[in-house]
Amino acid sequence: MMSHIRRTRVTAWVILATAALSAVMLAQSCRGRPNQEEEEERVARTGPAPAQISEQNGESSLTLGPEAQNRLGIETISLSEISVRTEFTAPALVLPVQDLSNLRGAYVAGQAQLEKTRINLDVARKEYLRLKTLYEDNQNASRKALESADGTVRAAEADEGAAQQGLDLQTSIARQQWGDVVADWIAADSADLQRILASTEMLVEVTIASGEALSAPARIVLEIPANRRVTATFVSHFPRLDPRIQGMPLLYAIPEQAGLATGANLVAHLPAGKLRRGLVIPQEAVVWSEGQSWVYRQTAANQFSRRAVPTDAPVENGFFVVKGFSTGDQVVVRGAQALLSEELILEGQGGGAGEGDNP
Repeated sequence: MMSHIRRTRVTAWVILATAALSAVMLAQSCRGRPNQEEEEERVARTGPAPAQISEQNGESSLTLGPEAQNRLGIETISLSEISVRTEFTAPALVLPVQDLSNLRGAYVAGQAQLEKTRINLDVARKEYLRLKTLYEDNQNASRKALESADGTVRAAEADEGAAQQGLDLQTSIARQQWGDVVADWIAADSADLQRILASTEMLVEVTIASGEALSAPARIVLEIPANRRVTATFVSHFPRLDPRIQGMPLLYAIPEQAGLATGANLVAHLPAGKLRRGLVIPQEAVVWSEGQSWVYRQTAANQFSRRAVPTDAPVENGFFVVKGFSTGDQVVVRGAQALLSEELILEGQGGGAGEGDNP
């Protein structure tokens, strides 16, 4: 009996001790971590943490809370490895296309003249056949009328031949000046020609220097003013040689570019050589400051590091790099310019806390 009472007391003591320990741990937990309401009250009272600028591993680092990132519209992408061919540069020239309109007009006039002579020839032949039938039917038509009709047919045939030669000459001129593809555009009044004449596309001559063993790439990248890049599509070999450069001229088409005038000298980047492994930095990720191109990498949830990026190897939609960045790096593709502005503001404030998170 006494043993049973003793065991009961021990069990009750253990239960009480466990309950007391749980209460102490709960109290400590509550004291060490504010609840959601307390956190919201703190933010309402003091505001979000201010933006800060610092230097880490020789790079400028910007600290921004979630509120500031949302305000600046920050978006990132993850870099992945690709293979591209090495490139070399070549001079390029935006071509005037007024004579394309003249060539098309002359071709249309030649077509109309040829059609007119064919109609006249058809009428003359029918008349000759009618008179020939009458003449052979007991000479109901005179021989003189039949000979006159024959002469009319021969004259119409000569006119048709001359008109055809004139049209062929127009085609030959177009081929000599612009190449087979553009000559076919002119003859067919194609949609490609209409885009050129409507200035929604432009034609560019690219000259590959003599000695470069390279076939014409289907697509190349052109440097255009204001640090922009545009992809050009191969049209054909170009029959006119730039007198300044000895080499192989090629004709490319690009979408119309604001501010790009006829006669502008550009630089073309053409793929060649062996494949190389590397990364593509998106064009929209690159910002410019003090003559240098930069990219912002997100190195932590609230940190963005500014790193220099080379732009001497442009590829479609960006720049190819082989060092300085790693697969999986998160780079800012939207809001990069806003980050640069934010950083410059903080630098002007002496590098301390700024108002980056305040509305």
